[in-house]
Amino acid sequence: MSITDLPFRNDFYKVMLDQMSEGVYFTDTERRILYWNTAAEQLTGYNSQDVVGSYCNDNILRHVDCDGCSLCEDHCPLFDSLKEGRQVYKRAYLYHKKGYRVAVDVKVSPVFGSTNQILGAVEVFSDASDSIVLENLNQTLRKQLRIDLMTKLPNRRALMQSLKDEFIRYKRYESTFSLVAIDIDHFKQINDTLGHPTGDRALIWFANQLTSVFRKVDTISRYGGEEFFVLLPNTAADTAVKAAEKLKIRLNEQPCPVTGEMLTASIGVTSLLATDTLRSVLERADQAMYRAKESGRNRICAV
Repeated sequence: MSITDLPFRNDFYKVMLDQMSEGVYFTDTERRILYWNTAAEQLTGYNSQDVVGSYCNDNILRHVDCDGCSLCEDHCPLFDSLKEGRQVYKRAYLYHKKGYRVAVDVKVSPVFGSTNQILGAVEVFSDASDSIVLENLNQTLRKQLRIDLMTKLPNRRALMQSLKDEFIRYKRYESTFSLVAIDIDHFKQINDTLGHPTGDRALIWFANQLTSVFRKVDTISRYGGEEFFVLLPNTAADTAVKAAEKLKIRLNEQPCPVTGEMLTASIGVTSLLATDTLRSVLERADQAMYRAKESGRNRICAV
């Protein structure tokens, strides 16, 4: 028995397959296309005369994965299904006859004969464009939940997640980290005398100073109001203090262009202790920052 003996060549089964909203095609074990339904034509722009008799690896549809890598050789789901005798699922992109890309969800199943030999395969594929749009929207929303809308820095939620990740890394690899708490000095006076819109612009300027001083691997977050935290992974206390000193120098170099006055900060620095919890390391950094503020502001306190 060969796959050509299967009933998809029967007019009744062809009518049934042509009623499906998913694209369907059958191949033999050499990946030669034997049948191509109406939905496959609609999704790809290629009719059955274009593809029946050709081989999947002729790359007519130019299947690529989400990274743009070709699927027609090493990562072909049809090839894997035929070789391993199992169903294969894949999110892929094919090229329509008119040249544009179409996102599709692909399911390939091997077709077995009466003696359990593989006769060929059937691929069912459907338009995944709506799913892609929804996934991108969800990803955007998840990102927005972790971003402070004013400064565009990570917010408190993002900081807490980064801290949790660092604790996991510490337990696994014993890699330390440092935490810097930063509070803008006399910020309430800016809001009271110049107004909240000016205060907002000053916060944005201050956030830009932070991003220019700290590293890209550091999590620079607006914790709330005029308070910021910076998480420095794989960083000892002395290195964190040097980074804080660099920020202090930057802030004292020139006035804030928004207010016309110096915008200084009280800074607390701490590093992870073996007995720390997420809460304790946050509180210690915060306490160090308040000590700096009580000591006269515009200074650094490390504990």
